[in-house]
Amino acid sequence: MAKSLIKGEKVIIGKVNEGLGVFSMELEFINTFYPLLDIDFFAFMIDEKQRVNKQHIIFYNQPMQNKSIKYYEDYKGDENKKIFEIDLNKLPKNIQKIVFGCSVYKDENIDKLKSIPLTFKMLDKITGIEMFQINEDLDIGYYETFLLGDIYQYKDLWKFNTVKYEHEKHILGILKRLYGINFY
Repeated sequence: MAKSLIKGEKVIIGKVNEGLGVFSMELEFINTFYPLLDIDFFAFMIDEKQRVNKQHIIFYNQPMQNKSIKYYEDYKGDENKKIFEIDLNKLPKNIQKIVFGCSVYKDENIDKLKSIPLTFKMLDKITGIEMFQINEDLDIGYYETFLLGDIYQYKDLWKFNTVKYEHEKHILGILKRLYGINFY
């Protein structure tokens, strides 16, 4: 069974020049309210100068970056799965961090829904082993945007850091405040 992470917990993914394999970051939730409710999964790639190029923002409308990150969705009835497939070996050399988060879009007619449980997990695509998971009840009664965690390079290691930060409004303000980044 995979390790269950809590806010602030870090795990080592692997060494930088060790030929890491492809893995996936998956966001899973049950959505019985579609189309009145949807959750969009996104990733921002941050370079060594704490900048984000608009081409390094990956989500449903921009699903691929340099063949290093691919986005896709899988639906089975009410089960929603949103997935980033990542190959750290193909990342541009200047990328030092990848931030993962989601935005909730909720129709005013389902105002009684205050939270939604989701699972965020990392899987090794070669072995099929689940490396970790985060289980959360998102407070969607008040918040719209959630940062879940980030993959970052530390010396010769790639690590994952559990963030779990929520905000009532837009994502750009959160990213600037938490990561001190600029967009270009």
